[in-house]
Amino acid sequence: MYLLLLGALLLVPELLWAQTLLSGRVRDTSGRGLPFASVRVLHPRDSSLVSGMTTTEQGAYRFDQLPQGSYLVRTSFTGYETEIRRVMLFRSRPVVLDFTLREEGRELRELVVRAQGVRVKGDTTIYSPSFYRKGGERNLGELLETLPGVRVDHEQSTLTINGKPIRKILMESHDIFQGNTAVPLKNLSADGVQSIEVIDNYSEYSILDGFRTSNETVVNLRMDDKMRGRIRGETELLGGLSSKYQLKGNGLLIGRKAMISSILSGNNIGRQVLTTSDVINMNGGLSSIISGENPREAMQRTLSSYQAFLDARSNVYQRDNGLLSLNSSINPSPKIRLQWSGLFGLEAYRLRSRDRYDYLSGLSYEDSMRERQRRRHLMTGLRLSLQPSSLFNLIYSGRLYLGGSRQNLSSSIFSNPLKVRDDDDLLTTEHSLVGIRRIGKHSLNLALESSYTGTKSDYGFSPERPFYSGLMGLPEGYRYAQRQQLQHHTARLSWLYRLSPSYFVRLALGAGYDASCLEASLDPRAQSAEGGSFDQQHWLEHRSLEAGLQLHRDRGALTFTLGARLQRLLPEGKLSRPLPSGRETALLPTLKLNYRLSTTHFALLEHDHALEIYAADQLAGGYRINSYKSLSSSSVDRLYARSSRTMLIHVLMYPLYGFQITNVLSWEQSKHSLVDDYRQQGLVSIIDRRTASGAYSLSWMSALEQKFLFMPLNAKLEGMYMRRHTPYYQTQRLSSLDVDLLRFKGRLTTFYKHGLNADLSVEHLRTAYRNVSVKSEVYSTDYRAALSWRSPKLHAEAALRYRDFRQSSLHTKQIYYDCTLRYELSSKLSLELVGQDILHTNERVQTDIHIGPYLTSTRTMYYMPGHLMLGLKVKY
Repeated sequence: MYLLLLGALLLVPELLWAQTLLSGRVRDTSGRGLPFASVRVLHPRDSSLVSGMTTTEQGAYRFDQLPQGSYLVRTSFTGYETEIRRVMLFRSRPVVLDFTLREEGRELRELVVRAQGVRVKGDTTIYSPSFYRKGGERNLGELLETLPGVRVDHEQSTLTINGKPIRKILMESHDIFQGNTAVPLKNLSADGVQSIEVIDNYSEYSILDGFRTSNETVVNLRMDDKMRGRIRGETELLGGLSSKYQLKGNGLLIGRKAMISSILSGNNIGRQVLTTSDVINMNGGLSSIISGENPREAMQRTLSSYQAFLDARSNVYQRDNGLLSLNSSINPSPKIRLQWSGLFGLEAYRLRSRDRYDYLSGLSYEDSMRERQRRRHLMTGLRLSLQPSSLFNLIYSGRLYLGGSRQNLSSSIFSNPLKVRDDDDLLTTEHSLVGIRRIGKHSLNLALESSYTGTKSDYGFSPERPFYSGLMGLPEGYRYAQRQQLQHHTARLSWLYRLSPSYFVRLALGAGYDASCLEASLDPRAQSAEGGSFDQQHWLEHRSLEAGLQLHRDRGALTFTLGARLQRLLPEGKLSRPLPSGRETALLPTLKLNYRLSTTHFALLEHDHALEIYAADQLAGGYRINSYKSLSSSSVDRLYARSSRTMLIHVLMYPLYGFQITNVLSWEQSKHSLVDDYRQQGLVSIIDRRTASGAYSLSWMSALEQKFLFMPLNAKLEGMYMRRHTPYYQTQRLSSLDVDLLRFKGRLTTFYKHGLNADLSVEHLRTAYRNVSVKSEVYSTDYRAALSWRSPKLHAEAALRYRDFRQSSLHTKQIYYDCTLRYELSSKLSLELVGQDILHTNERVQTDIHIGPYLTSTRTMYYMPGHLMLGLKVKY
């Protein structure tokens, strides 16, 4: 009901608010209209964005959906001075506002809105944090949250500004964290940040400024002078009940030509060292991964490399984590920049749960599980940028990841004790070399890429009593070893030819080499009853040649990329089952359309085709052991699979009297995808890999936010709907998993700099499952209320969380109490008391349900208990 009202609200805003008309032209001093100049309407209170657009080819602009009131109008154009003017709009009274821009000199002139703590310089908006601070901000993430239009997701360590995702946080214009936003958001102190720059249309390759190959937005931190020339940082040490502890320290040294940052963190309160978001950020960020020729392939390759070491399970009741991060940036000369980053992490945790499994086949049993696991992570990255002249750039990037995992698991099924030991090791290296040569208005680019991934797994299983009873010819106790290697190498030469100020052509020629190798052995050796061997050795390689042609329009309201790639693949290898020769020639079209009515209203359509290369492990015959109760084989009858994707995103941000409205609509479908065919034999799930078509997802999100002008109060309302359709097989019968998700969230927050503040929120989630083991609907409602008190030296906060979970006969309720107390003993020393879930400091048990295509599991899990800790924070 809420979402229907919200949708109606978005469709007929003209019935509720009086609108005005603002129009005009942007010219140069000769009177010539400036095409595609940026015109933005800003709130005079905090310079937050109300609406925006680019001018027509004649330099004209028009806003006809603005409520009456006072505004700042900012216009800018590359090579010209930016101008800001104040305007008052009245109901039903058109206003014409023309601009005449002067050509700028070598230095851009800054336009200052001093009273609002904002400066504007071209595509850069500069905020003064002292104007927005509420007091008590501990890290960079909390500081950024105080700025208008900024959203920080503390769980995923992601950042968005005015609806745009931020993939990089720079410091003094140095990419010192190399795309990793998680480390600075969580650990960098809020002290010492003098100004925060939000840079639109950022490109790390300055030589490509004439080609808008990306509209990326980044954040650049300018540090206070007191942070320069000496080591600055802080150390926090907390300890409390049940031997809980948290250690966090960071240091920063900013010199004339070098910058060094260090972060040390350790805790046993359950905070994870490495997440999926961290992996994406440490590989250059999402925008870097998906900006190449084959973005889907690059993303899949990145995530699959680290999949074995990303454990997001929540049933952890004991976890010890440690993290050391070192980052540096050196500029020995204006033409050379060297950046290095390193991260080392250790994890040790224990898991415990009681599970009930109900399979679609009718099998049901209970499992009591305990697990101990240790992990280590070592990641290092190097980036060297050379610019011997203004017409030539050379950039080298290299990354190395070493990971190790040791797992010991004990389980009991039908009163049969089972023991599992699993040792995994991972090595991943990535290298790229990019050379860019500017030739007049055109550009010649050469890109070389190379990556290698090697994994090693040793898996041991031993039951106390017979578990398989001859099933599939498996011995009752065994050791299973797997070795896998993946290689990917490409070379690509591309020519960017500027046809006009709005159009350019991209011609690319490339060659590639992909190889995969799989070795598996079972001790003692065994042959499955169906004739497949568990001992395997496969290798497969593909050589590819390709040519691509694209037409780009990168100016104006409508921008697009229209092109195609001609790809030729030549395979060679040895597999345990016969396959067709597999030589393939494919024409793969690409279409990207971006229609921008204004800076706050745009639609994006993407459609592309790809030729997916299957690796040896996806094609290998025989059987592989995934776990003691899961085996897999492959019936994929091709070496390649054609796939296509269509995505539509619609974004509308329409502030009305302080409201900001955001709508996002997306659609994605896959023509071919790898799916699993499940069948049950005894206690073992046997999975046969196949291909199927028809997977799609549809999602819609709307959000309303108001920052009240007459009092420090924020109100926010969010609604989201998602439908996901995924095909799968059940004993050779094609079926599909359909999931409908509906989410609603409301939040009220006050932000007085001193005195009492409140933060109230409610979130309701409904998930419906269709065509699965149990047709079911899951309801979850979370309430949170927090009261805090701020004074110059004291910050105190108490929070209450209540969770209500329902699914069929399962109904659980949980209540959590949190508290925080910080008192500044001096400017350098503060006392802290931190409590989370303080009513459950010994044990916390929770029951949840997980619904899948062929089974439903009801899990009673032992979660990380709460904590109450006391400690000190020292600044230096």
